[in-house]
Amino acid sequence: MKFPQLALGQRFRWRGAVYRKAGPLTAHAEADGTLAMVPRSALVEPLGGGEPHAGGQAAGVRHPEAVAEALEALIAQIGGIADGLAEPDAERLRASLDQARRAFVERVGL
Repeated sequence: MKFPQLALGQRFRWRGAVYRKAGPLTAHAEADGTLAMVPRSALVEPLGGGEPHAGGQAAGVRHPEAVAEALEALIAQIGGIADGLAEPDAERLRASLDQARRAFVERVGL
Protein backbone atom coordinates (compact mmCIF):
# COMPACT_ATOMS: atom_id res chain seq x y z
CA MET A 1 0.00 0.00 0.00
CA LYS A 2 1.25 3.52 -0.70
CA PHE A 3 1.44 6.16 2.02
CA PRO A 4 -1.42 8.39 0.72
CA GLN A 5 -3.82 5.45 1.03
CA LEU A 6 -3.49 5.45 4.82
CA ALA A 7 -6.00 7.38 6.91
CA LEU A 8 -4.77 10.11 9.26
CA GLY A 9 -3.85 8.55 12.58
CA GLN A 10 -3.36 5.08 11.12
CA ARG A 11 -0.34 3.06 12.26
CA PHE A 12 2.03 1.58 9.69
CA ARG A 13 5.50 0.09 9.26
CA TRP A 14 8.00 1.76 6.96
CA ARG A 15 11.75 1.15 6.70
CA GLY A 16 11.67 -1.18 9.71
CA ALA A 17 10.04 1.30 12.12
CA VAL A 18 6.45 1.87 13.23
CA TYR A 19 4.81 5.23 12.56
CA ARG A 20 1.43 6.92 12.86
CA LYS A 21 0.28 9.08 9.91
CA ALA A 22 0.12 12.73 10.96
CA GLY A 23 -0.49 14.49 7.64
CA PRO A 24 -0.40 14.11 3.88
CA LEU A 25 3.41 13.80 3.90
CA THR A 26 4.26 13.35 7.59
CA ALA A 27 4.22 10.69 10.28
CA HIS A 28 5.27 10.41 13.92
CA ALA A 29 7.68 7.62 14.86
CA GLU A 30 6.09 5.50 17.56
CA ALA A 31 9.43 4.91 19.29
CA ASP A 32 10.32 8.52 20.06
CA GLY A 33 7.62 10.73 18.51
CA THR A 34 9.91 12.37 15.98
CA LEU A 35 8.25 13.71 12.85
CA ALA A 36 9.30 12.16 9.55
CA MET A 37 8.60 13.19 5.98
CA VAL A 38 7.21 10.22 4.07
CA PRO A 39 7.17 10.32 0.26
CA ARG A 40 3.84 9.75 -1.43
CA SER A 41 5.44 6.89 -3.32
CA ALA A 42 6.57 5.10 -0.13
CA LEU A 43 5.32 1.55 0.20
CA VAL A 44 4.06 1.02 3.75
CA GLU A 45 2.57 -1.88 5.71
CA PRO A 46 -0.64 -0.91 7.54
CA LEU A 47 -0.84 -2.05 11.18
CA GLY A 48 -3.72 -2.38 13.63
CA GLY A 49 -4.30 -0.19 16.64
CA GLY A 50 -4.72 3.09 14.81
CA GLU A 51 -7.54 5.52 15.19
CA PRO A 52 -7.96 6.65 11.61
CA HIS A 53 -10.48 9.29 10.68
CA ALA A 54 -12.04 10.21 7.39
CA GLY A 55 -10.21 13.11 5.79
CA GLY A 56 -10.50 15.63 8.60
CA GLN A 57 -14.24 15.29 9.11
CA ALA A 58 -15.63 16.41 12.47
CA ALA A 59 -16.15 12.80 13.56
CA GLY A 60 -12.37 12.34 13.48
CA VAL A 61 -11.66 15.37 15.66
CA ARG A 62 -11.40 13.94 19.16
CA HIS A 63 -11.23 17.25 21.07
CA PRO A 64 -12.74 20.03 18.94
CA GLU A 65 -12.34 22.60 21.73
CA ALA A 66 -8.60 21.93 21.93
CA VAL A 67 -8.29 22.17 18.15
CA ALA A 68 -10.20 25.47 18.14
CA GLU A 69 -8.00 26.86 20.93
CA ALA A 70 -4.82 25.81 19.13
CA LEU A 71 -6.07 27.38 15.91
CA GLU A 72 -6.81 30.68 17.65
CA ALA A 73 -3.38 30.67 19.34
CA LEU A 74 -1.72 30.12 15.96
CA ILE A 75 -3.76 32.91 14.38
CA ALA A 76 -2.86 35.27 17.23
CA GLN A 77 0.82 34.46 16.81
CA ILE A 78 0.74 35.06 13.07
CA GLY A 79 -1.38 38.18 13.65
CA GLY A 80 1.46 39.49 15.81
CA ILE A 81 3.77 39.11 12.84
CA ALA A 82 1.31 41.12 10.74
CA ASP A 83 1.45 43.91 13.34
CA GLY A 84 5.15 44.31 12.63
CA LEU A 85 4.71 44.63 8.87
CA ALA A 86 4.16 47.78 6.86
CA GLU A 87 0.92 48.28 4.96
CA PRO A 88 -0.22 46.89 2.52
CA ASP A 89 1.71 43.73 3.44
CA ALA A 90 0.13 43.59 6.91
CA GLU A 91 -3.38 43.83 5.48
CA ARG A 92 -2.65 41.13 2.88
CA LEU A 93 -1.35 38.81 5.60
CA ARG A 94 -4.41 39.45 7.80
CA ALA A 95 -6.76 38.79 4.87
CA SER A 96 -4.93 35.57 3.95
CA LEU A 97 -4.99 34.48 7.58
CA ASP A 98 -8.74 35.09 7.82
CA GLN A 99 -9.32 33.12 4.63
CA ALA A 100 -7.16 30.25 5.90
CA ARG A 101 -9.06 30.21 9.22
CA ARG A 102 -12.42 29.96 7.44
CA ALA A 103 -11.18 27.17 5.15
CA PHE A 104 -9.75 25.21 8.10
CA VAL A 105 -12.93 25.54 10.17
CA GLU A 106 -15.04 24.46 7.20
CA ARG A 107 -12.82 21.48 6.39
CA VAL A 108 -12.54 20.22 9.95
CA GLY A 109 -16.13 21.05 10.83
CA LEU A 110 -15.54 23.10 13.99
